Amino acid sequence: MLSTTAPRPDGTVLIVNHAKSQCGIHQYGLNIYAALASSNRYAIAYAECDSRADLSSAMLAFNPSVVLYNYFPVTMPWLDRAAIQGWRAVKLGMMHEVTQQDADAATDELFDLHLCPDPTLVERNALCAKIPRIIPRYSGNARPPTRTKIGSFGFGIHDKGFVRLVETVQREFDEADVEIRMPFNDVVDVAGKTFALETSRRCRAAVKKPGIHLSISHDFVTKEELLDFLAGNTLNAFFYDVAKHRGISSTIEHALAVDRPLAITRCGMFRHVTSVTPSICIEDSTLRQIVSNGTAPLASLREEWTEARFLARLEELFDRAVAKHAAATSV
Repeated sequence: MLSTTAPRPDGTVLIVNHAKSQCGIHQYGLNIYAALASSNRYAIAYAECDSRADLSSAMLAFNPSVVLYNYFPVTMPWLDRAAIQGWRAVKLGMMHEVTQQDADAATDELFDLHLCPDPTLVERNALCAKIPRIIPRYSGNARPPTRTKIGSFGFGIHDKGFVRLVETVQREFDEADVEIRMPFNDVVDVAGKTFALETSRRCRAAVKKPGIHLSISHDFVTKEELLDFLAGNTLNAFFYDVAKHRGISSTIEHALAVDRPLAITRCGMFRHVTSVTPSICIEDSTLRQIVSNGTAPLASLREEWTEARFLARLEELFDRAVAKHAAATSV
């Protein structure tokens, strides 16, 4: 898949994504493209590449001054120094599983600059730049339900806490609907054989009260359909295992987009939102209390992580990287 916006005065930025769409990293790459496409200064090109040959075709088609690789070793195993060093463009790489330790230790072996989508990061390494999260725009008109409905979504990995969510709803409510969108992952859970089907079975086995209705879907839906689903819930909840301390999870941004109450665990992947007050952490509050508090605790996050602010920060980093590259090559 190749696409681009119209020519712009400051050249072209090429976003390189991998092709398997049922993957959170792939979807994040699409969100990057959507946020940057409105740039008035840089033309934004997009290519899905699963080999060196694919990358070569994209580079020849767009002749970019900057390449932003939506990189993760598992999804781009072919991408190495030899694959990208021959091109003159500035090389930027997303650091998805970023922790403070990873950012501090990053080198320029692959990329001229690592982009770190972690608002809690302390910038101590000149090769790493902190960037905002991206809350996608939502213009739908889905209404919250009259009967309590708790929603969640994500790939069916066992440590995503879906069983805990069912048990928590059931402990607090005698009558409620629980709906989970649990698509199969093209990379680590093809056809749900490794995780999703077993997680679904365990969720259904956890339902004990007749008034608790559980619905699980494995369909992979569009971003707009996902946002409509989240907007149609009383509350959206993500109960990842608290021991998960990896990169920031992008599930939160989709929930923030629809302006509904949000409940989370104190998982390290939610470290960017655990400090809001009143607390949205289930360790500190109940689902009923979080619903009662509404979306006021989330307002500052919705203002801070807009697509417009993401675009402004990325343009700033493109400028800086291009200027540094030009200075180095002119010597």
